[in-house]
Order: sequence, then structure tokens, then C-alpha cells
Amino acid sequence: MKLQEILKNTGGVKKQGNELFLHEQKIYAEGNVYNEYQALYKKTMSSKHKTSFAENLYNLLLYIENIQKEGKTILSKWQFRIVTYLLRKKTNAAIFSSYYAECLKKCSDKKIAKILEKKIEVIKTDYGNKSIVIRENIDNFINIRKVKIIHLLEKTKKYFPSAETNPENIVELRNVKKYYCNENVAFNILNNINLQIQKGKFIVILGSSGSGKTTLMNIISGMDNSTYGQVVVNNIDITNMNAAQLTDFRRKNIGYIFQQYGLLPNLTVKENVEIGYSLQPDKSQRLDIDEILKSVEMYDYKNKMPHELSGGQQQRVSIARSIVKNPAIIFGDEPTGAVDEKMSKMIMELFIKVNKEYKTTVIIVTHNHIIAELADIVIYVGHGSIEKVVYNEHPKNPNELKW
Repeated sequence: MKLQEILKNTGGVKKQGNELFLHEQKIYAEGNVYNEYQALYKKTMSSKHKTSFAENLYNLLLYIENIQKEGKTILSKWQFRIVTYLLRKKTNAAIFSSYYAECLKKCSDKKIAKILEKKIEVIKTDYGNKSIVIRENIDNFINIRKVKIIHLLEKTKKYFPSAETNPENIVELRNVKKYYCNENVAFNILNNINLQIQKGKFIVILGSSGSGKTTLMNIISGMDNSTYGQVVVNNIDITNMNAAQLTDFRRKNIGYIFQQYGLLPNLTVKENVEIGYSLQPDKSQRLDIDEILKSVEMYDYKNKMPHELSGGQQQRVSIARSIVKNPAIIFGDEPTGAVDEKMSKMIMELFIKVNKEYKTTVIIVTHNHIIAELADIVIYVGHGSIEKVVYNEHPKNPNELKW
């Protein structure tokens, strides 16, 4: 089979390519819901009441997410033309790749075979690239709309009426969603979280890396806002608080203990604890510094500098600093991640002691399943959702755990 003969017979191949293109174009056209989307968008934007506008925005966001799950598209006329142009290139590449592969099977000339192999390699690369570009364009066109809706939703969620809360609960989340937007890409981190936590409980939020557990902690603790949904903590609705209001809320109500101790190196143990003490604006709520240092067995080290302490001792100071302002909730973000087994047990004993003696709600965020055995309630988080909530009637003591 001569190369000229192979190249001359491409007329029929082009015809097959055109037929394949028309078939795939029809599929994309049938899956394009642009007109339906535009009708919903216009309905939303013409909402007369703020509450109905916010509700329609949320429904529009859900509509877009369902479109993505179903593999459909939202393409305007000019966007459809772009996809059509790329689609023609892709289908031509597919047909010519198959044609040259058939010719290669019949070819006995090694030189021609090498030329065909090179053509097939180039065409397959082009086919793969075009497939990726088509998908990227379709996703980008949808995500541009999605990001716009999310930004509007964050501004309008304040128009949703607040639901009644149970005063016995320290935390109540209703239909909480959280997105992070990076230019034209929206990442859904938390999806429809509904959660109630009673006051005075020892809670473990358990999940692997990327599960959404830290984002959940950030929203409960007022470190971040939800995109949608209601967040009530210590009977305070923090859903629509701005950055300054959230800072004030955290000062009065929240204590943090992180994996990295965060002690100020130029201050003594007692001075570091005084930092936490001064954060509580309500002086009547503050606890006695010396008593707290005794409770964490660091009173004898109160004049030491952080560099003179072990890792476990620094973590105890960090806990004391958090306790002393008498917060409603103490959050521990992987608090045993940087210490050994012995120190881990001692740290967890302190958390339990704080929970029992001061009736402080303790919420530990971790990937360690062993720690979950200490909790009254274990909240399993995965893929941005609460997978299950387990109530433990007989929590273990840290010394009973097998690390």
C-alpha cells in the first residue's frame, strides 16, 4: 500500500468524520439546558421580596449542581459554537486515527509504516487534547455561573428567617453549605450540614484529611462564615456576622488549642496564660490563673520560659491559656499530633478534666480513631457531609486506650 494511495482515499474518511461530528453535536445540543437555566435565572432576578430572592438563588445553585451531576451543559449560542468547533476537530482526529490504524495493518513497507505510526501518535495526542479542552470549556462555562450565584448567595443569606433554637444546645447548624471560590472554580467543602450538640459534652469530630472536618470546626468556632444555612453557637446566631463581630464573638465564647502550641517565646508560663485571661472582656467570667495552672500541673513552672519546657508541658500551658478565660467551647485541632503516646494520654486527661470540672463543652478535631473512644459523641465527617453521629454511653479513660 503506497502513501499516495492512502492519502487519496481520505475523502470517504472525512465524510465518516462529518457524520460522527453531527451525531455528537446532536448529543451536546440535547444536553444543553441553557434556555431552561435562563428562565430560572430571570425568575430569580425578578423576585420582588428579599426572602424569595434568596430562596430562589439557593434553588438555582442546586439546579446548577444537578446539571453537573447529570453531565448536561449550560451553553449560550457563542459558547456552543466554541464547543462545536472543538468537537469537529476531535471527531476528525478520532476517524483519521482509526483510518490510519487500518492502513498500518495492511502496510508492508517499513518506511510508510513509520510515517503512519507517527501520524497516529500525533492524531491521538490531538484527540486527547481536544477532549480535555472541550470538557474544560464546558466546566468553565458552568462554573462561571456557579461562582456568580455563590457570591450573591453569601450576600443574601441574611434574608432567610432564623429558626427557633433549643437553649440546651451549645451548637445548632441547619442546612449549612460552604464553598470556596478560586476565580471561576467553586469547591463545595461542606454540603447540607445539620447538627445539634448539647452543652457540656465531650465531642470528637473524626475524619480523614480533606473530609471537611477542619472547615466544620472553623464555621462552628466563628473562624469562617458559611455560604448558606444557619449557625447558632452558645445561643448566639453568628450566621451573618462580619469579621469584627466574629472576632468579638470568639474572644467571649471560644477557646482554641492547636497542634502547634503558639506560646509567645519571650513571655513566662504565667504571662502566656495572662494573655488568654485578658481576652475575656467580661471580668466576672475569668478564672483564677494560679488555680488553672495548678489544675494542669504547671504552677511550679509558672516563671519558666517556653524553651525550658517539654512539648507536653507547652501543650498544658496552651490548654491553661484557653481555659482561663472560661470559654463556652474549647476546640482542640489535632492537639496530640506533635507529642508521644505518654503525653497524648496526659493531654487528653486534661481535656476530660476541663470538661468535667468546668462543664466546658470540648470539641476535638482529629483523624485518630483511638481518641474517639473518649468522647460522649463522635461525629464522623467524610466528603463534606456528616456520615453518622455515634453516642457513646461508656466513654473510656485515656489510660484504657491502646495507642
